[in-house]
Amino acid sequence: MNRFIKFSAVCSAFFALVLVLPGCGGEQRPPGFPRLYPVSIKVTQEGTPLADATVSLRISDDSMTWSIGGRTDDQGVATLWTHGKFRGAPVGTFKVALDKVANEGEDELLQALEREDGTAARIQVNSFSFVPAEYNSVETTPIEIEITSRSRMIEVDAGPAVRIRREYLR
Repeated sequence: MNRFIKFSAVCSAFFALVLVLPGCGGEQRPPGFPRLYPVSIKVTQEGTPLADATVSLRISDDSMTWSIGGRTDDQGVATLWTHGKFRGAPVGTFKVALDKVANEGEDELLQALEREDGTAARIQVNSFSFVPAEYNSVETTPIEIEITSRSRMIEVDAGPAVRIRREYLR
């Protein structure tokens, strides 16, 4: 009799799980959301993969308002996500904006702030962009790509290697 009770409990748990799982498939997509296809973009600069770069896409005719983008890994490959939550991108022709920013002195500043010894005020943090400015905006980028239902990996070039100091207001 004890075995029968255990078996019944296991079966009940299994069927409850089967009923719940269809609702666990992730977040519901908003109304009018496009069909997405798994697409990655490989970003190179002067033939070398560009790691830690942000990739942003905007459809050329401005008909879609969903954000599409990703961040490159060590191989220069960014997996595209739409609306920040859904893997993939819709079909269409897109302008591609690229940017890579690094801060020099930031780690030293954070360490000084933790020490609370007053040296933080003397540490300067400089921010540099490693992609030409024209590539940083979808309005000015020369890069345009077409995503189809068969696209899987699209390669783009980030232009010449640069190191441009960025100025920020304090």
